[in-house]
Formats: sequence, structure tokens, C-alpha cells
Amino acid sequence: MLVVLDTNILISSQLNRRGNEEQILDFHRQGLFQIAVSEAIFQEYARVLNYPHLQARLRWSPEQLDGFLSDLRKLIVFTQVQEQELVSPDPHDDKFFHCAKAANADFLVSGDEHHVLPIAVYGTTRTISQKAFLEMISREYQRAA
Repeated sequence: MLVVLDTNILISSQLNRRGNEEQILDFHRQGLFQIAVSEAIFQEYARVLNYPHLQARLRWSPEQLDGFLSDLRKLIVFTQVQEQELVSPDPHDDKFFHCAKAANADFLVSGDEHHVLPIAVYGTTRTISQKAFLEMISREYQRAA
């Protein structure tokens, strides 16, 4: 299974180590799915993790942040994106849909109820909330166990 994670999912996974988002990444680490990322998405991950208010909460040194991003690079599937179609009411969210389409991802997981989740399907990709994705992947894990 191939999944695109909205930035809010990745950031939340680091801010709340007991939340749904961190559990999603735990399932990723266990090999239940792969994460597809475009260069634009990766750059956004890095930019947002550098926000001063997030750094104040994370308390990461520059070396820890670099290490996290370096480790993340090794765990994701980079996808080349050519698409420039307008998809979302917020053009900044289009990169997630473009990556999902280019990667032929199964799911785009997001917490954005205003601009991402209302677009339920894009190409062959289903847009899903983190809670619904976690419930689905938990069932898959239990069946496999």
C-alpha cells in the first residue's frame, strides 16, 4: 500500500508521541505501507519543522532536526511530479494531490477538513482522515497477526 501524508500528519506525529499520527508512523515502520513524497512535500516538511514555535515545543537541536530529515529521506518513496493541475481550493495543498496521482497512491491521509478531505477521491487515490486510516490499517494489522 502506498500513502501520501499531509504535512499536518507528519508534524503531529512528532508533537504528540501517543496520538493517532504517531501510531500511523509506527505502522509504517512495521512495513504495513510505504510513504510517497515529492520534493515539494519534503521541502514543506523541513520548512514547517523549522518554525520557531514548533522548535520550541520539539526542543530539537539543528543536528537532531537534520538527523530526523535524513532518516525520513531513507524511509520514503520519492516521486517525480509533473502535474500542475489546480485541485484544491488552497493551491498550497495541490502538491499532495499531484504526488498521490504521480505515485498512484492508494491514500492521501490528512487532517485538513477544509481543503483536502472534501476531495474524497483524486484519480485512483482516496482521501482519508488520520483516524479513519488508523482504524483501517489497525484492522489490516490484526488480520495479518
